[in-house]
Amino acid sequence: MVTWGVLVFWVALTARRGGRAVGLCLLKRFTGVPCPTCGGTRAVLRVGEGDLLGALLFNPLLCGGLVVLTALLALRFIGGRKVSLGLTAQQQRAAWLALAMAVLLNWAYVILFVG
Repeated sequence: MVTWGVLVFWVALTARRGGRAVGLCLLKRFTGVPCPTCGGTRAVLRVGEGDLLGALLFNPLLCGGLVVLTALLALRFIGGRKVSLGLTAQQQRAAWLALAMAVLLNWAYVILFVG
């Protein structure tokens, strides 16, 4: 998985420096509709350039998820703490529903503004 991520990042960076756009999203390539994670590679490239606002504009949910994941990993490895929410079954269903709604809203944003 890490190897794939590095390969995609390298291809996108190389193509960008060469002045060519590379379409990595298979859903967009075959249907013309971007997937919920479209803009993710461009967002990571923007983070690498230090443009955090530009990254956020490409895919807000992905950027937010990366911030949360980074914080959780920092707590785990630096603080030595395992994060557990301890949700009831009803709270878990509500959390999954909220996540599904966030993905759908993010997808609508990507379709309308990122393309």
